Amino acid sequence: MNTSFYSSLRGEVSKFGGYHNAHLHLDRAYTLDNGFVDSGKLQVLENSHISLQKKHALIATVHEGPAYSEDNLRKRLQLVTNDLINKILTIFGVAKVIP
Repeated sequence: MNTSFYSSLRGEVSKFGGYHNAHLHLDRAYTLDNGFVDSGKLQVLENSHISLQKKHALIATVHEGPAYSEDNLRKRLQLVTNDLINKILTIFGVAKVIP
């Protein structure tokens, strides 16, 4: 995006050292699909209304399930890392270079 807004934003961000996300849960990326939470018994998007306390209790079920197999975790981490890099490149008007 090459609008005056994004040009200004890039300048301001650069003045402060660039982008920084201090609170990532990369290990939970792409776990909204059915099967990752509560051994697949809970459909996440249909239950988004539950309390934050109940949501936090469900995190352990993600850690115990297929999302934390080495292969699945590596694949999801690669996907989310590529997505983040591509988003940053897009913000700065650079062609996406990572598939």
